[in-house]
Amino acid sequence: MWDIVKLRDRMFPSNSRYLLRRFFYFLFPARCPECGLLSDSLSVSPFCTRCWDKLKGISPKKRCRGCGKLLQGINEGKCISCLKTQQFFDVVFVYGEYEGVLKKVIHTVKFEGLCRLAERLGRLLVYPEIPPVDCIVPVPLSRERLLKRGFNQSLWIGKGLSEKAGIPINECLLVKRRDTLPQSLLSGKERLRNPKGAFDVLKDKGIPESVLLIDDVITTGATLNECARVLKSAGVRSVYAFAIARTN
Repeated sequence: MWDIVKLRDRMFPSNSRYLLRRFFYFLFPARCPECGLLSDSLSVSPFCTRCWDKLKGISPKKRCRGCGKLLQGINEGKCISCLKTQQFFDVVFVYGEYEGVLKKVIHTVKFEGLCRLAERLGRLLVYPEIPPVDCIVPVPLSRERLLKRGFNQSLWIGKGLSEKAGIPINECLLVKRRDTLPQSLLSGKERLRNPKGAFDVLKDKGIPESVLLIDDVITTGATLNECARVLKSAGVRSVYAFAIARTN
């Protein structure tokens, strides 16, 4: 069955979609969800450039290497909780906090299907601290969730980073065999159990030595940790993780 995004791409090539967006943007300019003013840029619409430029990343040195939480003091690069937890990824990078403009951008991407904004978010993730990797691996959606939403926001974020950093993207390595409840609806302990056994690795095209996992939002890190676990069980030596935002 065709992925909705692939079907759209087949019916409307990218240059045609761009012309259509320009036409509708000219007729019906959007209002910025953050400030309410008319958007002044097609590339970041419905946001205005003034609000988009508020997106600023926080140095990884100020965050826990295990969960991305902002550190009050230095404790070997990890918070107390992560020092007591078994983690399968080598380090996690987080761009910003899930609040303000960044929260509204992520919400707009997920619930209005604006893949182009997800790509632009991905281009923000080029950090010098990211070690060399063989490929970028987006956290997959289950078949049911993908059919319902029509696209995987983590894949499009990964595409933006791939284009900017020159790292190939592998969207077929990791799959989600079963649907899980949204992490935001669960308690702390439930979030840790929720993704267990949901992911699998397809080994038919070979296993890379190092990967960069991409997700949109991290809370406890349970999803990224489970993905890293199955990747390392399949033979991946190094797994680094990157999320656009972290919830408090």
